[in-house]
Parts: sequence; C-alpha cells; structure tokens
Amino acid sequence: MFWILWMGLGGTGSRLYAHGSEGHVPAADTVRAGVGEVSGSSVPVENALNPGEALLAHPHNKLVHFPIAFALGALFLYLLAFLRMETAAMGADILVLLGVLSALLTVAAGWTQRSPFMDTPKEVWMLRHQWLGFATLIGYAVWAWGVVRLWSLRWKVGIGLIMALLVSVTAFLGGWVAHG
Repeated sequence: MFWILWMGLGGTGSRLYAHGSEGHVPAADTVRAGVGEVSGSSVPVENALNPGEALLAHPHNKLVHFPIAFALGALFLYLLAFLRMETAAMGADILVLLGVLSALLTVAAGWTQRSPFMDTPKEVWMLRHQWLGFATLIGYAVWAWGVVRLWSLRWKVGIGLIMALLVSVTAFLGGWVAHG
C-alpha cells in the first residue's frame, strides 16, 4: 500500500507540481510553491518540491478543502434528515464540529501565506478573500453553537445554506487569487 502511494506521488527523486507539469504556465503574479517569490517565470526544476516537502509546504492550500467539504457534506446530510433519515442529522452535527476546527486552522494558515500578495495587483482581492474567510469561520462558530444548543433542523439547514454560499464565494476568490 505504501509503495502504491509513494509511486502515485512520483517516487523518490521526482518533482511534484500542484496540477502536473504538462502545459502549466502560472499567472505572472502567482506565488510559486517552494520559491516564495512573485515572478512570471516557471518553477526551475531545482526549486521544485519533492513529495515530502510538498506535504508540509503552504498548509493553507491543503487545509482549505476541509471546511468546504465539511460544510457541503453537513448541508447534504441535514437535507437527508428532512427525508426522515434521523441518523443523517447526527453525522451532519459531527461534520459541523469538525468544520469549525478545520476553518480555524485554515484561517490561521492563510494568515501566514498572505505576505506574497501584499503590494501586488491582487492585494485587494486577497483581502476580500481574507475577510470572507473570517466570515466563514464566524458562520461555522454560529453553526456549531446551534449544534451544541440543539437548534431545530430548520435552523441548521438555514445556516447550512448560508454557509454553502459563503464557502463557495470564498473558495472562488481564493482560487482566483492563487491561479489567476
């Protein structure tokens, strides 16, 4: 199993790129993984990350997927609970509680990765993404409070719909800032 995972990451000595290396030309003001500079040139092979380094580099880029998945998954399960699948609501409650923790970690990691965008044309969009990220964290905290206080299923679904919109807009802006 380990061998399959390792070979899937490219094996020893290989380089790992975010979306594969074929035909990927990053935007001129995109931050490069492992380089830490704003540049229009592609990542030189000697600066590319190996799989072990790539796992730890830029944690926000990896953690960001969890709050999105937890919010959408919780909303889906709450909607299933309306169809008389009561156990789905318990699973959704767990996803909301995991979501607030993952949102906290994601916001903290994002804060550490904001400096390369300062004083660039994308700074204003990065700041909007940042504030929407804070709003997402607050929304998750309210949602988790509702879970702990045993709010009705209708309230949980209502907040879930707002959260689905919030994580979608926040994710879109974050993707646009990072990838152009």
